Amino acid sequence: MHDAIRLNKFLSTQGYCSRREADRLIEQGRVFVNNKRAQLGDQVTHMDSVRVEGRDRKQASEKIYLLLNKPPGDIVNSGNDFEGLPKNVYPIGHQDAQSSGLLILTNDTALMKHLFDPKNNVETECVVTVDRPIRKIDVGRLQHGGLVKVRQLGAQKFAIIIKNEQAQTLRQMCKALGYQTLKIMRTRIGSIKIPMSAPAGGYRHLTEKEVRGLKKLAGSA
Repeated sequence: MHDAIRLNKFLSTQGYCSRREADRLIEQGRVFVNNKRAQLGDQVTHMDSVRVEGRDRKQASEKIYLLLNKPPGDIVNSGNDFEGLPKNVYPIGHQDAQSSGLLILTNDTALMKHLFDPKNNVETECVVTVDRPIRKIDVGRLQHGGLVKVRQLGAQKFAIIIKNEQAQTLRQMCKALGYQTLKIMRTRIGSIKIPMSAPAGGYRHLTEKEVRGLKKLAGSA
């Protein structure tokens, strides 16, 4: 999730200038969003390219790539929402409060923009727990509904591999077959995995190999 905020607030929270100074620069026509001259009141997200004309560009900040085991009940819009995380990192891909598990956060806006583009068809694996025993016929129905693979793990639990654009409809898929989804834990994005035994709320930096893999999926390797 990437909530839009006013452009002057964005420049202020990035430590670039005060909101009043940001408004003055916008009025002077010196602020550009996605290479278009900005207007007072414009809103942006951290996916947008914001540039201020006539000022020296700061040295590019170090790219940060983190893997967080998101606890259920939390929404992480940025590092500010989770104790211990760098403040200027943002999650890649859809999440909801009820889901848990693997969440990738980064300040690499290019990767954020391209990794979950539907054309890239990035695989996501989730472990789903439902409210009653799963019928074998329903496993087949899920698997033939455009999903890559379904693997039953227990009477009421299964692992499912989906494409990125299907992630938001996983609960609806189960509901359509008469099941209430009790828990969804994301365990894999592309080649990056998180063990089910990982402590909730724990995080680590991605390895160079993992970052290269993500960039390859995003078409920016």
